[in-house]
Amino acid sequence: MKKNTKKFLNDTGATIPVICGPMYPGSNPELIAAVSASGGFCVVQPVSLTSLYGHDFKEGLKLIKKLNNKPFGVNFTIFGGANQKYHDQMKKWM
Repeated sequence: MKKNTKKFLNDTGATIPVICGPMYPGSNPELIAAVSASGGFCVVQPVSLTSLYGHDFKEGLKLIKKLNNKPFGVNFTIFGGANQKYHDQMKKWM
């Protein structure tokens, strides 16, 4: 196994080198938990979690942990080019 792959697995807690990136509209708690349970590393898209699936952000993260207590990531867009409403929401969640 390559050095970078080993580092990725060690850093993320994944057991296989698979990433399920943040997807709109695909980031639902069930997908995040399933990918993590399968050994991959999954990344939540906050807008999908809240706006599309109707979860409160923190409650949605708790649901993912309840479904499978494996590590996962969260995709926060924090650059200044995002629209102000989105930027304000990201600051609130962080």
